[in-house]
Amino acid sequence: MASARDEAFERNFNWQQRLTKEVMALVKYNARHLIDVSIASEVADKTQATDYVMETQGKTIAVRLRRYPCSFQDFTIRATARNKYNSELEKLKRGFADYYVYGWMNTKNWIAKWILVDMAKVRQNGILEKDRTVKMNYDGVTGFVIIGLNELEGCIVDSYLEDKHYK
Repeated sequence: MASARDEAFERNFNWQQRLTKEVMALVKYNARHLIDVSIASEVADKTQATDYVMETQGKTIAVRLRRYPCSFQDFTIRATARNKYNSELEKLKRGFADYYVYGWMNTKNWIAKWILVDMAKVRQNGILEKDRTVKMNYDGVTGFVIIGLNELEGCIVDSYLEDKHYK
C-alpha cells in the first residue's frame, strides 16, 4: 500500500513531467549561461578544424515549479525528507545541482515567471546554512524553508519575473 508521501510524490512528479517541453525550452533559452566557450589551441585549430571549444559536461539542473495560484514570489526548498531519501535542502547542501530553475505557473499552466539560480554561489554565500524556520505545507507532512529573492542577489543568473511564455 502506497503511503501518503508516496502518493504526493507521484502526483507532483506526474504534474511536473507534463511540463517537460516547457522546462526544456526554458533551459535551452538559458543555455548561454550554462556553457563555456573558449578559443581553441593553435594545435587544435591547425590539426582538428577547431576554432572554439564549447564545454557543457557535468552541469546538473534542479527544477521546481509552483502551481497557480501562488501569490508568493520566493524561493522555497523542501526541508523534510520523503521516506528514506534526504530532503531537497540536504541534497543541495551536499553540493548536488549546479543550477536551479525555479518557476511560477500562470492560469494557462505555463511557466509565467522564472529565475535561474547558480547554486555554487548560493553555497558560497552560506544561504543554505542559515537557521530558518520550516514552514509545514497544508498536508502536514511536507515542510519548506523560505528564501527571499533579495537574499539571492548575485546568485540569480537570469530571470523573467513578468508574464511571458517560452516555446
